[in-house]
Amino acid sequence: MSSEHTVMQATKMMSMTVAAILDPGLSKSEMDALWACFFHRCAFCDSRLDRHGHGGRLDRIDRRDRRTAGNAVLACPRCSRERNPRENWHAFLHRLCVDTEVYAQRESRIQAWLTNHPLLPPLSSSAIEELRAQLVAKAVEWARLCGALREAAHAQRQQARTEAGTATTIVADAITGTGESSCMQQSGADPLPGSDACIPARPSGISGRGLAHLRGRTRHDKPIPIL
Repeated sequence: MSSEHTVMQATKMMSMTVAAILDPGLSKSEMDALWACFFHRCAFCDSRLDRHGHGGRLDRIDRRDRRTAGNAVLACPRCSRERNPRENWHAFLHRLCVDTEVYAQRESRIQAWLTNHPLLPPLSSSAIEELRAQLVAKAVEWARLCGALREAAHAQRQQARTEAGTATTIVADAITGTGESSCMQQSGADPLPGSDACIPARPSGISGRGLAHLRGRTRHDKPIPIL
């Protein structure tokens, strides 16, 4: 999971937390009363629902309002999904119920629930709006600081990789011997007799075998004495 994705998830979680505080939904007693009022059935199509099997859900009468008892009925997933957010619940019930008597029964049950649970006034005080604005500002600042931290960490990792690559190159040159002559020239030290540093790179016209003899090696990699 990328750090950017993690920051997005955390920002979304902050927004959901604020929404849950302002719109906590129905209490347990209200949920019990809702299921009992509709006899564990969908308020629109009358299909049987399993409360413990996550078959039923709250369907808000007004999708723009909060999840309160006066703005919710029990619905199956299909009806909750198929009802247009801007569609009046009466019109949706008419589409489902061709029989007028069936429509009257279901409409009466929904209306009785809504009458016994009036809508609550909206949360629109100045104190709430100010606190919400402060939380939004802090979330934006938090996301900005996370972005700055990500860039700083990325730059430091790149620098560490570059330094590690340079060190690896120096070690590799020392092992292969390509850096011996230059190192000795810089230090001013004389090469040891018989060492590879005494012999320069192979000049033109000298075979590999001849160069091996110059370096005190045979083709069988046996040392030969240097007089």
